[in-house]
Formats: sequence, C-alpha cells, structure tokens
Amino acid sequence: MADTSGTAQPPQRPLSPWAERFGAPRDEGYHYWGYRPDGVEHSGFAPTYPRLDSRYYYDIPRNLSYPGVPNLAALDELFYSERTQQLEFHGLKTRQAGALNDFLYPSGARGGHSLNINAQYNTSLWNQELIIVDENSWAQCFKRHRWWTPEGSHNPQWTVDDDTIWGHLRISTEIANRILRVLLSERHPWFNTVMFGSVCHANPPQTGKAPVYTDWVNGSPPPEKGVSQIGLRYQSVNASSPSSHDFFNTFEHLTRNHVFSFDEESDEGVGNWTRWAATGLNKDEKTQELISITIVNVSMIRGLYEGSLTLQEANAAYFHLASTLLHETMHSLWNHKKHPNIFCPEPFIGDEYVCELGRSFERAVFGGKVEPICTLSRMRGGHTGNLYHGTFFGMCVQDWPNDEEADMYRSGKTDLDWSRDDMHEILERVRDRFMARELRYREIRPWYAEEYAKWQSSPWSRTNARNMILAFRHYHAERDITNVHRCLTWFDGDPLLKKSVGAGWIFEFIYYIMMGSITDQPVPAEPEIDYKRWHNPSQAAIQAHSAGSIPTMKNDNPIRRVFIQDGAAARPAIPPVYPTYGLTLAIRNLLNTYEAKYPTSKEWVYAAYRAWKDLVISRRQNKTDWADFTFEVPEYAPINMVIKDQDDLVIPDPDTVYRAYNPDTDGTLGLEVFQPSPGPRTSGGFSATRRTATKPLELLNTPTKYFTVSQAADRRWVLEDCDDGSVDIYDILKLLKQPQYQNYSFSDVTTCSKQGYRLLEGDPNPIMSNLCGDMKENGVSKGKLLQWLRTEEVAEHDGKHGLPLYVTYKSQVFDVTDFVADTQEQNDLVRKNPGGELQFSEHDDGSSRAALIKLLRPCRCGIVMPRKGRQVSLNALDVFTPSRLRHHDNPSDGMYTAIHGYVYDLTGYVDYHPGGLNILKDVCGRDGTSLFDKYHSSNLLAEEDYAALRIGRVIEERRANDIRRDEIVINDVVFNTKCFENEDLPLHDIISPYYGTNATQRVTGQDTDSRKTRSKLAAFYVKSKGRIVAKLRKTHILPSISREEMAKHNHFNSDHEAWALVGNDVFDITVIESSED
Repeated sequence: MADTSGTAQPPQRPLSPWAERFGAPRDEGYHYWGYRPDGVEHSGFAPTYPRLDSRYYYDIPRNLSYPGVPNLAALDELFYSERTQQLEFHGLKTRQAGALNDFLYPSGARGGHSLNINAQYNTSLWNQELIIVDENSWAQCFKRHRWWTPEGSHNPQWTVDDDTIWGHLRISTEIANRILRVLLSERHPWFNTVMFGSVCHANPPQTGKAPVYTDWVNGSPPPEKGVSQIGLRYQSVNASSPSSHDFFNTFEHLTRNHVFSFDEESDEGVGNWTRWAATGLNKDEKTQELISITIVNVSMIRGLYEGSLTLQEANAAYFHLASTLLHETMHSLWNHKKHPNIFCPEPFIGDEYVCELGRSFERAVFGGKVEPICTLSRMRGGHTGNLYHGTFFGMCVQDWPNDEEADMYRSGKTDLDWSRDDMHEILERVRDRFMARELRYREIRPWYAEEYAKWQSSPWSRTNARNMILAFRHYHAERDITNVHRCLTWFDGDPLLKKSVGAGWIFEFIYYIMMGSITDQPVPAEPEIDYKRWHNPSQAAIQAHSAGSIPTMKNDNPIRRVFIQDGAAARPAIPPVYPTYGLTLAIRNLLNTYEAKYPTSKEWVYAAYRAWKDLVISRRQNKTDWADFTFEVPEYAPINMVIKDQDDLVIPDPDTVYRAYNPDTDGTLGLEVFQPSPGPRTSGGFSATRRTATKPLELLNTPTKYFTVSQAADRRWVLEDCDDGSVDIYDILKLLKQPQYQNYSFSDVTTCSKQGYRLLEGDPNPIMSNLCGDMKENGVSKGKLLQWLRTEEVAEHDGKHGLPLYVTYKSQVFDVTDFVADTQEQNDLVRKNPGGELQFSEHDDGSSRAALIKLLRPCRCGIVMPRKGRQVSLNALDVFTPSRLRHHDNPSDGMYTAIHGYVYDLTGYVDYHPGGLNILKDVCGRDGTSLFDKYHSSNLLAEEDYAALRIGRVIEERRANDIRRDEIVINDVVFNTKCFENEDLPLHDIISPYYGTNATQRVTGQDTDSRKTRSKLAAFYVKSKGRIVAKLRKTHILPSISREEMAKHNHFNSDHEAWALVGNDVFDITVIESSED
C-alpha cells in the first residue's frame, strides 16, 4: 500500500501465517494478541493442539495424540484463542470451519482448504457453474457509469476503470441484480410497503415490542429531526397493487440519483473506522443538488483483487458484496422518496422496532442480517492503519432486530427455510463431516473437556474483561482520561460484571480499583468532527454522461465532482470521577462478597488486593492526581480455583482491610485484631508510630491450650512430639535457672526446627537426657501446638468410627466432640456439617456468629493447611522502591521484606515462622538480607514453599535528571533498553529516538501527529515491567503554614488534627495517639 500521508510509515512487527491471511487486532499495544513475547503479531485465530495451516485448515495431521495435559500457560492461550474465535465468528471455532467450507453448492466442488484435492479440477468444476453476467439486464443504479472514484493517490487506484476491479465487482452486481429483479417481478410486499405505502405516525416502541401506528394527520408538525417517529404498515400485494412494470419504473425513478464510490483506505476517514459501506445525502460543489452516494470499503474486494482467496472465500466475498450493494441501495431508495410537508427519516416497518432500512430488507429477503464470518476491526500487514477483512471464513444470517442494534431489547427468532432437497443432502454431508472431526479432536485431546471446564469457571474465561483491563492500563499509561473513562463505562455497563455472582465478582472489585487510580479531572468535551471527502466521476461515468453528469431529481443540471460531508457530533464534558470514592466502593465490594462467600481464584484476589493496597498507600500523599494502577492479570492457575470447598476460599481478612481505610472503626468478624496503620516509617529507622499486633483474641480470658508456631517461638517455648501425633508445648526457662542447668542457656540446649524450638537430640551429654525428663515431669506444660491439617484430614474427623468431630471456620479448626453450647440451635449448627465448614444462615446478622465463635475458641485445635502458592515468573514480579517498601510493615498494608534484591510477602506466614513473629516485625518494610543470612542458608529461598512468597524485586530511586543513555523514562519509571532491538526490532526503531530521555510528555501528550508513537511508547510502558530499573524521586512542595493556623492544631482532642513543630517543619502527629508505642 502506498504511503498517502507524505511521511514514512513506522516499521511493523512480523505477522504470523494466520495474521497474514486474516489480520491482526487493531491497537496491538493493549490487546491480548498484540505485543506477544515472541515479537510476532498474532491473529488469535490459529487452532492449536494440533496447529492447522492458515489456508489448508481442513487437513488434520495424522497419527497425532496429546495424552499429556499442556502446561497452564498453553491451556490459557488455547482457550483464550478459541473464545476469541467464537466472539469473532458468531460461535464458530476456526478448527470447525474446515468441515463447513469443504463443499460448494451447487457444483460439489471442494472449497480449497485441503492439500489432498486436485485444485485445478475443482476450479474447472466450479467454473462450469459460474454466473453469466448480463449487464444489459441491470437496473441503472448498478451500471458501471454509476461508479465514482475517490480522490488521492492509492495503490491500486480503486476505480471501476480498472478492468480487474470491475471484473470482480460485476459478478457481485449480477448477483444483486438477479435478486432485485426477482423481488420486483414478484411484487414483493417489502417493496410494495416502502415504495407505495402511506406514511403514518409511529409511537417509539418499547423494548422488543412492535410500534403502534396511527394515521398521519395533515398539518401535523414534522417529526423531530434525528428521531424516527414515522412508520409504514406492512402492505401485502393484492389485485389493486401496482403492476410489476410499475415496481420496476418506480425503483428506477427513486434510484436515478444514486452513485457508488470506494473509500480511501487511509488512516482517517469514513471508510476506515466509522463504517465500511455507508449511504448519505451529499451536495455537489456547484449545483448544490442532493444526490445519494454509497461508499464501499475496498477491503471487501481486496482479497479478490489480489487473488489470494480460496474458492469458498471468493464466493463468500462475492455474496457479501452483493448483499451490501442491495442493503445500501435500499437506503438510497428511501432518501429520494418524497412526502409533502413531512421530514422523512427512515421509518419503522411492520413489527420491526429498529429503524434500519437496509437490515429490514435483508430480514425480508434472507431471513435476517447477512454478516461475514470474520472480524471487521483487524489490521493486515502492508496496509498499516486499514481495516482488513477481505479473507472470509464464510457468511451467516443473524437474527434481526437484535440486542446490538436496538439498545438492549429482546430479539425475535427467525429461521431459514431450507426447502430444496439437494440442499438437505449438502447439509447432511456437512453435518457428518463436522461431527467426525469433533470426534477426532476428542481422541487427539482427551484432556480437553475437563481442563476447559476449569478454565470456564475461572475469571480467566472473561476474555472481554481481560482485554478491557489491558486497554485501561494502556490508556492509563497515556494519561488519556477520555479513553480511560470509556473503559470504565464499558465495565459499568456490562451486566455480567456488575452482578457479584460466581467467579466474576472480582471484576467489580477491579473496576473500583480502576476508578480509584485516575485523576479527578473531568473528561473534556469533544468538538464536532467534520469529514469532507471528494469523489470524481470515473471514466465510465464521463463517457456515459455529458460533461460527466448524471440526471438529477429536479433537473438535468450536470453534477460532476461530489463530496461527502460526515463526521461525529460534539460531546459535552463528562463530570469527574472522584478517586477516593472508588477506594471506598472497592472495600465495600470486597466485604460484601466475602460475607456472601462467592468463590473465585486466589491469584486474582491477591493480585487485586495488592493493587488496592498500593492504591491506598499512594492516595495518602496524592488525593486527586493519577495514581499507579498496578493490577495485572495473573498467570493462569486453575488448581487454586475454589469451586466447591468453601473452606479453601482465601480472601484477605476483611477486618484488617476495612480498618486500613477506616481507622476509626472496630472490626468484629476476624479472629485477630490489629491496630490501624497510621503511616510509613521514616527513612532514618523505626519511628515512634510503629504498629504492633495485639494479643490474639483466643488468648484473652480463655483457657485455650493451643498456640501457633510463632506464639510458641516468641515465648521461647519448647515442642515435644506425643505418641498420638500431637505436639506438646513446654516452658523450660524456669528449669534452666535450677543449679544443675545454670551453666546452660536456652540456645545451648535447643535447636530451631521448621515447627519451632526443640531440645537437642543425639547429644551424648547426660545433662540433655536429664533435662528432657525434668521437662516432662517438672516443666510447665503450656498446651498443644496448632497443627497443620489438610482439608481431607479435617473431613475424616466426622465423629464416626471413634474419631473426634472437627468443624472449621475460615482457616481455624475446632474439636467439638465434647462441645456443649448455650442453646440447642448452636449445638445443631456445629454438628450440621461434620468435618466441614460451619454453615451459618444467610439471614445471620453476625451477632449469633460472633457469639458461637467466642464459645468455640477453647476448642481450637488446628489450622487448615493452605494450598501451595505458585512461584511468579521474574518478568511478572512487581517492583518496589525502598520508600514504597517502607509502607508494608504492618498487617493492614502487608508485611513485606526484601532479601537479596527480591521482595517477599510474609503477611500469611508470620504465624508459622519457627523463629517467631517478633523477629519478622523487625525486618518488615525494609531490607532483611543481613538478618536472614545470619540464621538461614541462601538455598532456603529456592524451596517451593518459600519461593511462592516472592512477589517483587527492589529497584532504586533516582533524581529526575539521572537518566543513562541506554534508558528511557515514562511516567517517572526508568526502563533499561539495552539489547531491546534483539527482542523487538520494529518497536525498538520507533522508541529508540527517545533513549536517554524522559519521554513522558510524548506518551501523555495529545498531539495527533504522534499518535502511533504515543501508542507504541505506552505499549512498551505496560509490557516491559521486567526492564524497570528505577523510579524517579518525586519532589513534593509543602505549603507555608502561618502561626495562627498552627495554633489551631494544638491538642489531640480538638476539632483539628494535632500538629507538632520540629525546627521549621510541621508534622501531623494525630495518629500517634492511637498507637500503643
């Protein structure tokens, strides 16, 4: 395609074979199939397991078998691609298209999608059935001289003066003309209604209901422009109806001022992205006479022109173009129908509740809306910026009216009537081939059904939402408030995502996080967009009409050069979204969902919850500007999906979460209560406001005998195994003060195991044997260790066969074998689900639940063992600056530490640390490498249990001007670009001019001339987390405070915050009042 902009086109990434034939998604920077790690543009259509050829996709390789289940990433890509195909192809998967496109009707020729056929023979067989074109029989509006040519330099020049283009166009026109002539000769009721029917009033119909018609009253005011309030009652043909001759003449008269032209296939304009075949009223520059022009998008015939289509694809293209010519001609037909003193927008017809004359015609003739089975918004290599759908999988007829075109109404079902016997034979043959292929695929992929069921029940199956998250991240990087708002609008308007049911509730939580991360600026108004495109008469038109004209409706003045004036209406500004409101809604959503116990993926919950925590921390300093949106779709992990076992549902403690954002409230749901988080530590070390965990509720005024590993370790208690499998806990500190042991310290006689402190074993010193005996006889027994219990082990303890009766609440296990409650209702409840989760009533307000849990605390005997987490790949790790890490030193914001450059989340591990909780509190929020190396081997972190705790890596903070030559800065994030050309050369070529600079303004600017560059830089920003090496240090300018203002903040109990003056700096110390320290 020649460059029409006068500037060099940016380099393109190579296309996969399927993308070469069927196009790649537009805006590849924020689409699942764009910017893939292999550096290739993908279509999303390629079948896998087995991978089929993009042209010969009927052929399935022989002797294939995939007995082993593919890895999780491959499964997610397989199911995602098939979901993409179903959305694009009206429910069809690419692998199924081979059977449907194998035979052509009526010749019986093969469609051209198999290497195992004689292509030359099939072509000759098909040629015997080719339509014989008779241009003399055509309606005047279809003839060659009714085609205009768009101005501009194109390759090829899209004009009917090109015999190759006209050769393909005339076949489609012949098909359209034959259909038209049959309908007119039969005096079809639809034409009788449109051409001869009387206009009447039509009350705007309700959703899915037919309009109500009343006769038109002379002198009535015309309908409001742009709002169709007229209609046509469906008019059958009878003896008094006009003759076939009158039908032909009227049609010719109403279309005598109609011409066709092509779009310009450029980056902007009506042909590329507003519509690909449109009809509008247009004015000639000289005469100002109204004519009607249909713009046909050249992508409809590009595949035919290039000769790249199979027989089946070519026939689909011919029919699609024919139906489009008819569809758009019907609009022209109405444009020139005159009704005295009545403005005539398109009418409702019969029972149709949508005003769309082209679709109405298709419904009357074909039974529904005729659509190509292919995407309409894809790009093709070599035609940068242009829609490409010239390669067709086929055609289909959809129900019309439908939800897409009538604002959420219910559609009526229309069935096609296949009445011909030979058509039945073809359909049966296709059905048999189709079913045989499906059985073959079941043999090849025996694991498919089970794995797909897992994926389908997970959040990963919401492909539209995943794409919208990618789009939001991209526009967020560009600071594009208009498109960010559109993403939020899409989320808010999707009924599946607004209902907190099943695995999908997590998307509503993410939606609120999105809302909380944007600026509070309003969406700016959009001015009216006006496009003007000039079209000149073709040589065929010039030769057929004097001075290049065609007759007009009013007179015979010549009409030469025609322009299209079209565009988009202006849009007013949209009020701002307040970010902190999004944060409040997010936590409310999480709390409500937690109480409703809707299961979902742990990975999604943790990823979204971490993004929310990051946002809360960011908003402490930045209330209204853009904040980091750190959520990323996690790697697929169906093993962590909760489907039936409610006890396996792991959601961060809502009490802790709620108090983190609402510090003035007290929680009642959780088993442990923490102090609210007043703020981060200072860079100089621990501040006076450091938080400490309060004593767990189960240890307060209760005779509990069970303790966690950390609780025992912090108290320096010793563990000892019992014969029954339990673990006793002893306090030996008093024993060590006795004379025989006074020369031994606690560390001399104990070792720290994975469960906690134990006495040294195998020591030949007889003092150890004596100490062990004295411990059991004279030591102070403190109770039992809370043991890890698998869900299966808990279920076995159902009170039968001599086993105790266990029940669980959240992650806690209770032995209720001898439990006696205060009421019979409580006794019944604890025994309702033996070995499983306590099942409270849906109407429980929380009070009865809290009362029962309080009674059960002395019976606490174990902890449900969580399923092992999955190690995150290095490229997916989050990044933490030291200042960001400092916020995560408490249970509310997360207890993180850095070890050897990586960040570990210890929040869920602190209760089970063999060294106790206290030592972990000393390293949370900062680098703990030295303390870790003092007690542990570096190989420990490579073990699966600990590697799963790794969530990020540490990066440095720099000054604004500290940028190296092989780096680029976008939105204060510093990326290393070294050797990036080896990873993605086309993208490197686009962004390399900005290496060594801060390119933020280039990304967030709204200069339309740099739209491609801006999009590519934003794509790099979103997809290159693994290349982040630093963040720029932000400088906050503090306001000046007068002495009078300072005097107002002089007491903790005043109406104002409590401030303190240290030197010349003012500090808010209100939160210190609530700290135990």
